[in-house]
Amino acid sequence: VASLPAAPLAKPGSVRPFPSVRDSLRLPVAGSLAVGFGERPSGDIDGRARGIYMETRPGAQVVAPYDGQVAFAGRFRRYGLLLIIEHDGRYHSLLSGLERIDAVVGQWVLAGEPVGVMGQRGGGLGGDTDGGNTDGGSAAGRGAPRLYYELRLMRFAKTAVAAAICAVVLLPAGAQAQESDEEIFRQLKVFADVFERVRAEYVEEVGDEQLIEAAIQGMLSDLDPHSSYLDADSFKDMQVQTRGEFGGLGIEVTMENGVVKVVSPIDDTPAFRAGIEAGDLITHIDGEPIVGLDLSEAVDLMRGPVGTSISVTVRRGDEEPFDVTIERDIITVQSVRSRVEGDIGYLRVTAFNEQTMPGVEEAVAGFKEELGDAFGGIVLDLRNNPGGLLDQAVSVSDAFLERGEIVSTRGRYEEDSSRYNARAGDLLEGLPMVVLINGGSASASEIVAGALQDHRRAIVMGTKSFGKGSVQTVMPLGSAGAMRLTTARYYTPSGRSIQAKGIDPDIIVERARLEAIEGPERRSEADLRGRLEAEEAPLEGEAPDAEGAAEEPQDEALVDYQLARALDLLRGLSDVPRRSKTDDKAGPGGTDRMIGPAGDGPIGSAAPPRRRRRSPAGRLLLAAWLLLIGLLLAGGGYVFWPEIATTAERQIAALTGAPPPPQAPVEVAERSVVPGQGAGSDAGPDAASDDASDDASDDAPEDASEEAPAAGTDRGPAEGPDRPGPAES
Repeated sequence: VASLPAAPLAKPGSVRPFPSVRDSLRLPVAGSLAVGFGERPSGDIDGRARGIYMETRPGAQVVAPYDGQVAFAGRFRRYGLLLIIEHDGRYHSLLSGLERIDAVVGQWVLAGEPVGVMGQRGGGLGGDTDGGNTDGGSAAGRGAPRLYYELRLMRFAKTAVAAAICAVVLLPAGAQAQESDEEIFRQLKVFADVFERVRAEYVEEVGDEQLIEAAIQGMLSDLDPHSSYLDADSFKDMQVQTRGEFGGLGIEVTMENGVVKVVSPIDDTPAFRAGIEAGDLITHIDGEPIVGLDLSEAVDLMRGPVGTSISVTVRRGDEEPFDVTIERDIITVQSVRSRVEGDIGYLRVTAFNEQTMPGVEEAVAGFKEELGDAFGGIVLDLRNNPGGLLDQAVSVSDAFLERGEIVSTRGRYEEDSSRYNARAGDLLEGLPMVVLINGGSASASEIVAGALQDHRRAIVMGTKSFGKGSVQTVMPLGSAGAMRLTTARYYTPSGRSIQAKGIDPDIIVERARLEAIEGPERRSEADLRGRLEAEEAPLEGEAPDAEGAAEEPQDEALVDYQLARALDLLRGLSDVPRRSKTDDKAGPGGTDRMIGPAGDGPIGSAAPPRRRRRSPAGRLLLAAWLLLIGLLLAGGGYVFWPEIATTAERQIAALTGAPPPPQAPVEVAERSVVPGQGAGSDAGPDAASDDASDDASDDAPEDASEEAPAAGTDRGPAEGPDRPGPAES
């Protein structure tokens, strides 16, 4: 379609009604009649023509056969460029075979006004060869350009209806149409008949626009739960929402079995404060059942003026339905929140909108500035994150990856597929990460969790995610609004689709609540007769009493069990020395490799290598060495402590990747003999070496009891800091 300046859409006063001048139509192009109405065209096209074919010269001017308004202008399937002009009085002219169209939809044209140009050769139904068509009739394709012209009478007169369906209904359905096109035409005729009967015979008058919108909404919502039609107001609301501020209750919802299902509540919103949870089913709004409504209608009922209240009936699991009253408010989404937990940064992302990536960068920079060298990693909290913009999810994933694929989308056709790759640069410079997810983590948040999990960049903890693995494209429809259509599925770097499956966490941690368990009152030292009285002033460095500790505000990490476990894991990981960047540049053979989540071997060469973590084998080996030392201390004989400790450190260093300790000279501890025991008897508890004594003393608490052991008993080496060393034995 030619690029044209804006055409006047106002109806000219000189437009004549079509039926009264039926005999005064003019031909749309100068030329000769090649195929008349009802005749069978020559060549390989079967059937009889329902219009006429005009054979003309290359580049011939095409004009409007009569006054009217352009209802459709553009390519359509095998028909090439197609122009449909609606005339006053339910008649439509259809012109096919043009190389260029010089009119736009909605433009008014008068009889004889130029509307297009023919091509250089070929033509007929489906457009000429130069226009880009490859399926046109072969007979026509070998001769002079041909224009197909057909006049159709529609059974309803409204322009809105004609513009909505004439692009398909008015396609040639006789001689030149394929069998599938004939079926489409038949079904759309049924739609047109139903539309006209509803307009004429429904008990109440219904507007044409309302009927058309309902038909479009039904067509889209029947495809999947996420495809829908957005009228002008809904489209505007959606644009505001993606910018991070909108009005409502503060919940992300979808439809399931005729009721509204809460995907997740948004942090610090009326719904969140009212206790609405991910997975809740809303069955009634202000006492009215939702069954029978589509998603947009249900959402409209939940919206309203700020400050007004709404009552929703909630069904949660096997519990009895209950009502919740929520006051509507302006929902301002602060998509990124952060704080410091000890030496760990906590990063909460509630949604992926235009503010997300700048917020993540600012939060990480704040962690580095506040913690400095003590910065030990971050917890990325994606729980109850319903998703959002795909490009923001890609940017957040890229912020923590050095290289490799982030996500790929695959549509219906191969050319619709796309792949997003990470660029060099990790905001955390290799520091460990834990990602928290749950059943409210959907769409874009699953993209981030899946990418970091497949690249072994982070440990995913929590419960299985929502499982929305599809991509919706919002297609504007001019002043009519827009439609949201599912156009692709997305796949994680390992090639898995999580549609209706979700992301399985590496470590499953269910929601839990830590609370005190009341039991029988037990006796303490203070209840014993003859006890030593407590000192009035606490010793220097002594911990505050329990009452003072109870008065302090409780840490949120202790209330949030999943977060507490994530922080514990991160602190354990941050104790392991990290490998240098030069060690991470290449895997075996100089090529980076990545192992899939199920141990299915290498799946790509662009992923960063797996960083060393403290393995269970390392911890087991450490425990074995400590047990051996204990046995030697208890069994007597010469104890080569420095040599044993150095060997243990070297074994642990080999497993964790830490640099081995330097060689140290072996010192033999003085052999101690307890009075009353022979030289060959077992050494007593006082036979420990200086090193063992110092270690045990370091491990003992400062306020350990100094009470002597009972007569006739042996005090073990860990019973107190006053154990004599070898020099005192």
